Amino acid sequence: MIEDLFSFARRNPKINDLVHFIGGFVGSLVFYLFRIFPIKKNKILFSHFNGKGYGDNPKYICEEIHRRHPDFELVWIIFSHDIHLDYFPEYVRPVQKYSIRGIYDFVTANVWINDSRMDDHIRKRKGQKYIQTWHGGFAMKKVEADNLDSPRWLVSCGKRDSKMADLFISNSKIQSEVYHSSFWYDGPILEIGYPRNDYLVSSEKLALLRKAISERFNNGMGVISGKKILLYAPTFRKGLMYSDSKPDFMMWLEGIRNRFGDEWIIFLRLHPNIVTTGHFVSFSDNLNIFDVSLYPDMQELLAVADVLVTDYSSSMFDFGLTKRPCFLYAPDVETYASDDRGFYIQLSELPFPLYKSNEELMSGIESFDSEEYQNNLSAFYEKYGSFEKGDASKKVVDWILSQMS
Repeated sequence: MIEDLFSFARRNPKINDLVHFIGGFVGSLVFYLFRIFPIKKNKILFSHFNGKGYGDNPKYICEEIHRRHPDFELVWIIFSHDIHLDYFPEYVRPVQKYSIRGIYDFVTANVWINDSRMDDHIRKRKGQKYIQTWHGGFAMKKVEADNLDSPRWLVSCGKRDSKMADLFISNSKIQSEVYHSSFWYDGPILEIGYPRNDYLVSSEKLALLRKAISERFNNGMGVISGKKILLYAPTFRKGLMYSDSKPDFMMWLEGIRNRFGDEWIIFLRLHPNIVTTGHFVSFSDNLNIFDVSLYPDMQELLAVADVLVTDYSSSMFDFGLTKRPCFLYAPDVETYASDDRGFYIQLSELPFPLYKSNEELMSGIESFDSEEYQNNLSAFYEKYGSFEKGDASKKVVDWILSQMS
């Protein structure tokens, strides 16, 4: 019922504003009433993308906390029971966001860890700590105060969220600069890299993760044994996608085989907002193309992929840490740059080659120069100040434990 209401409201801006106003007033009142319950020292609450599942930076912080303190109570906010609950480890307790138990857990948790903005009605109490891990990296697309199309309720949430936050974590100098200039935030920033990237930075850890994920996919889907993976992960757009040039997956498969050899399959990973709306380019059934949009953890898909094709998604910066080839397919680049958010980093500065058509992409893959690509990657991460060392999870948990003692 609640999920249907929010879905309807998102399609109607005025109703959306009204729902957020009423929900904020009623929700904040309930939050204050629940303060009769004491804060539990060893309870930590996590939220990923407003309740969309078990993933991103909060997941890896959660696992590190459990490794060091298996006695802690770890609670995970979910928006719907349709979420892949079987993906949660047994030591994590999922709870619905808009439920009495969910509000109770918010009010009584000692620490909150989140990678998106908290809703307007959520109120932190004295004695609680809130860590904002954010889901984007290297400040590619303009966001928050620099995104002029943000609705009023989203701006309100952003300002309140930043005011509540005790700490932001950052993976790069440019990301830290954007936090201070555009996130209405002037507090401390832990410049340590992103916990979700710890495995991608370490070649030894990455090899182990790739092996584990490959076995999981082979057992569940029986599709990738002996094959390489091209992961296609486009970002969110306000309008329709690819009105001019749709991805030709058959052409992509042929081109990637010609350049790199071996047998290949395509994993299609849509942005959570695109999955929700159900809109995307259609393609015929093919045994070499698999929709993995509902797979909970994008980082595991990046770990197992041999090549990434994206457009304006910050996943390119995470994947670049693996040193594997990444290509940008953006036939709508002029429209996106002018009508959508715009960029902090100009596309011409990226180490990842950009192509506007299927034919251009295939030509670029065919002429791909690995040595030049590696040099461009190193120069880019140095210029924009990458903090990735492979130990971000440990350092975040060190900070948490120092605040709990």
